[in-house]
Amino acid sequence: MLPGLIATGVGVGFTLPTLAGASAASLPPALFATGSGIYSMARQLGLVLGVAIFVAVLGVVPAHDPLPSFDRGWTFMVVAGLLALAVALAIGQVRQPAVVAPAAAHPGVAGVDTRLALQEQRS
Repeated sequence: MLPGLIATGVGVGFTLPTLAGASAASLPPALFATGSGIYSMARQLGLVLGVAIFVAVLGVVPAHDPLPSFDRGWTFMVVAGLLALAVALAIGQVRQPAVVAPAAAHPGVAGVDTRLALQEQRS
């Protein structure tokens, strides 16, 4: 059991920072906090739903024969892991945003130049 727990810990340790970076990598700097918040909310929602569904699948464990309940629990975890893998593969490649020219390169009022540059980047 210990090797499985260690492998899980290492996998989570590699996955969570990578997902956090990927969720904000393609966002402009002005939306970085929003993207980070959406990622955190989705992670917490997934945790809550996963535990709730696991408890529902596990159900009441009878004292005389607990094995079928735990088999259902393991089956659920394998199916959930495979679904997560399918979603991760469907995400595809994360693209880096285009570099925005400095505000000094655009004539006009400071602040307006940055918005214009962001609008040009989006179109």
